[in-house]
Parts: sequence; structure tokens; C-alpha cells
Amino acid sequence: MITTRTIKKLPVARTIADYVVAWRILLIKPYQPIDLWMAAPPVGLLTLAAVLRAERDFTVRFVDFNVRRAGLQALRTELAGFQPHVVGFSALNFQLHAAADLAAEVKRLTPATLTVLGGPVTHRRSAELLKFSGFDWIFEGEAERSFPQALRTYFSGGAVFGIAGLSLRENGNPRICQSTDRIPDLDAIPMPAWDLCEFDRYAREPNGNLIKKHRRYAYLFTSRGCPYKCAYCHDIFGKKFYAGSADRVLTEIDLLHDTYGIREFHIIDDIFNFEPERLSYIMKAVTKKYGNRLAFCFPNGMRADILTPALIDQLADAGTLSVAVAIETASRRLQRLIKKHLQIERAISTINYASQRGIIVKGFFMLGFPTETLAEMENTVQLALRSRLTLAHFFAVTPQPGSPLYELALHENPETEFICDPLQQYNADRPWYENSYGFPLRQFIARAYRRFYAHPSRMLRIVRRVPWRSYAHAVLPALRSVISVQRRAAESAAANQTTRSAPQNLRHTAVHGAVDGIAARQ
Repeated sequence: MITTRTIKKLPVARTIADYVVAWRILLIKPYQPIDLWMAAPPVGLLTLAAVLRAERDFTVRFVDFNVRRAGLQALRTELAGFQPHVVGFSALNFQLHAAADLAAEVKRLTPATLTVLGGPVTHRRSAELLKFSGFDWIFEGEAERSFPQALRTYFSGGAVFGIAGLSLRENGNPRICQSTDRIPDLDAIPMPAWDLCEFDRYAREPNGNLIKKHRRYAYLFTSRGCPYKCAYCHDIFGKKFYAGSADRVLTEIDLLHDTYGIREFHIIDDIFNFEPERLSYIMKAVTKKYGNRLAFCFPNGMRADILTPALIDQLADAGTLSVAVAIETASRRLQRLIKKHLQIERAISTINYASQRGIIVKGFFMLGFPTETLAEMENTVQLALRSRLTLAHFFAVTPQPGSPLYELALHENPETEFICDPLQQYNADRPWYENSYGFPLRQFIARAYRRFYAHPSRMLRIVRRVPWRSYAHAVLPALRSVISVQRRAAESAAANQTTRSAPQNLRHTAVHGAVDGIAARQ
């Protein structure tokens, strides 16, 4: 229903006839240059596009500015050609500034166009973002139901505040929604609009896994939520695991293979192996139909201490190329502190057996937790060196706003300035640990990389196992990343000539009780 109230919100240059057919929705993934830039199909936006296209009142256009490395000029072209009523952005943390700049340009050129922001960057930050930026709406959490509902209500002249996950600015004042939507039946959500995906563009660029076997690949997002309460992690989808059916996953694999020629699948679930029976069913069905002609990668990681040899065998038989496992720290004390509670010995057994089965195993490690000692950091590096990991990534801990770790860092040292900007880079130029303790963490990480990759047997394993196709799109970018770590370490050392040692004992014991209370509130 078109009302006088609705028409006043829209550009006066348009006529009522323009809106008889459908409301035009432009969905954009923003581009933000970073040190280790990558591009991959944005499954969230493609799924949202599929949901909106199922409604007769919406015409949808999706453009990935990230893979195109596009900015304001491309936006102006889209606005002039498509003339959208709504422009929606989905952003990761470091893409916020780019999204905000694009939204500001939308408002400058077409002030009546509705601008909307969603994605991981909005998690628990709606109030801050409404003050920081010019977005009209901020969506937190899942939006496949709430976003279309809000659009229908808005265009019919109704009040949208109260729709799950939607915060907005009303008469210049932020109105913050305290709830988010949860969609436990993932089979009820349409598959992503894969016909809008430019597979060949993504095939030419480095992706989140940095390793691939075939030219074309697709992302699969088959489950949401994670029951573990790691203090550094998000809980965008909550702390309850819910998954699409195994048959739904297999149907999507068949669709992508038969229609788009995809033979490689990167499963980006937070914890794909939480339900072992489901994993087993999928891998056995894939092996039965395709043999090992397909390739599977797991860039987000699996829970290593619940991954059994039998499951590893099934993954290998189905053609699994690589698996990432998040160890984070070798310290049992820190495992308790960050609420990960990983059984380290089982995780190491998983790494070793998967490596024996020919799978490329990547290890994720975090260095510089609050109260972490130099001995604990060294033990973590030693664990990586002794393992049969093919690749390792050492990250400086960056407490992300909205996570228990962020509060933990503030509790440990409230006077430390968060010089690092997680809204521009995941890896800060000067990490929280350096700011808090004065210890040259960047230099320590740079040395850890040198020690890990300079080992002859590991270099040989990389040469033997990493597919040749990955070298241009993965190995070289990874080398640039290592070089960037070295550069930042040198710059950090030059900027901070007087450094202190890492904590040698647990001086700040109050933080241990605090983390329990912080995690309990999540």
C-alpha cells in the first residue's frame, strides 16, 4: 500500500508509477584495502538476496564491491542506473569505515534513500553505530525474516521499531532494539542466490582459506551457533548449535556442481563437526556419489579435540584438502581463562593423524592474552614447532568490542589505550599486549613465523601438499603477510624504544574471577 507518508520519504523526482512494479533493493559488500586482502562469495548477502527475490514486491540487485575493488564511483553508477529505494550493506569489522563512506555518499546524492547496515560489525554495537554513522537502520543478528518484514512495514507506512534486531534513528534520536531474531529451521531459508555470484571473479583472487585445488569454488554455510563460550569469540548466532539437514547440504552441493561446475567447497561453519553423525552422513554420501573428485576445505576451523580418526578418514575419503584447527594457546591456565577448555593432547593427535592422511592442517594460535607470561607464549610456539602442522598462523590478540575478552582486557588494565583499531585491521599495528605491558609482541610473533617456516621438513611438506594453483593466490599473499608482520614489528620497536618484559608471574589475579562473571553475562 502506497501512502502519502511513504511517498514523502522517497525522492520527489520519481513518480508513483515507479513503485507499482517493485521496490528496488541494492545490496552491497564494501571494499576496504587491508594488508592481506581477500575476496570470497558473501553467502549472507546472497542468501538475503534470495529471500527478498521470493517476495513479489521487491526487485533486488547485488554487487560485491570488495571483489571488484570498487568504491564511490561505482556506487554513483549503481545509484544512477538502478535508482534503489534501499541500499543495504553487510560488513565485517574492518569494513565499517568503507561502508559508512558509501552510505554517506548515498545520502548526499539521494537523501530519501534508506541506508541499512548488517553483518558481524553490528554485533552489540547498534547504539554506537547510530551515533558514529549516517545509517538509517542497523540490523543485529539474523535478518532473513526481520529485514523483509521491516521493508514491508516501512513501505506500507507502518512503524518498524520493535522488529527483532532492528535499531534506528527516529527524530534524530537512536532507538535500540534489545532482541535479535533466531531461525532454528535453516532448511526454511532459501539457498543463496548463486546465479548472482560471479564465480570466475572470485576464482582469480585470494580467499579466506588461502588454499584451493580447483579454479572455481563456493562457500557453504550449513550451521549456525556454537555452544562453546570462548571469551574472544562472537556470539552473533547465539550459543546454541543448529544446523541445516544433511540432505539440504547435499542438495546444495549437487546444485552447485551440476549447474555451475563447482568441484571445490569451503565450509565456513563455526563448528561443522559439532554433530559427528551429520558430518559422517554428508561425507559418506559425497564419497558414494563423487568418489574423491570433489575438494573440501574448512577455513574457519573444526573443534580438534572432538574430531576422531574415523571422522578424519571419512573427510579424507571425500576429498578434504585442508582443515584449520584453532589451538590458540598451549597453556592450560589460559585455556581456562578464555573458556575454550581445549584438550590439547587430543588436538595434537588429531593434527598428526589428519596429516598422515594427507590433509593440509592449519593451526591458529593467539599470542598476547591478558596476564599471559613469556613462558606461556614460548610454550605455544613450541607446540606449533613440534606438531605436524603444514601451516600456522600466529595472531596478536585483539580484543574485539562486544566480546568477553574485551571486558577482560579492560579489567586487567583499564588505563591501557586501545590504540589498535579493529574497525580498519584485524591485526593491530601495536597490539593491546604491547600497549599494556610494553613487551614487543610483534617482534616475538615475527620470530615465531621464522622459526616455524624455516624448518626443512615443513618446507618440504608445503611443497608436496599445497596445490600449485594456490601459490599465486595463497602462498605469495601469505608471504606478504609475514613480511607485513616483520615490518610492523620493526615499526613498533622503533616507536617504543623503552620496552619492558612480558609478565613473569600472575600479578593480576583479580582478572580470573572477573572472567567467570563476564562470560556468565553473555
